[in-house]
Amino acid sequence: MVERRGCLMISINRPRHVLLLRVGRGSVARALRALDPEAKIVGVELDREVLRLARRHFGLDHLRLELVTGDALEY
Repeated sequence: MVERRGCLMISINRPRHVLLLRVGRGSVARALRALDPEAKIVGVELDREVLRLARRHFGLDHLRLELVTGDALEY
């Protein structure tokens, strides 16, 4: 079964967990959250300062992500 979301067609049986490597300012996380408001999203970012600035200037905390500071390849 397929559900329509805007111009996208998304399977209802899609995975509900997303691992986002390199969070940056959160643009991809914001798009993922818009596509699935209930998905569990884990974001891994190497640079602690990038996360601090994204939280402060881009509202990263409002996206309900689990944030991990570390190397994405090691995570």
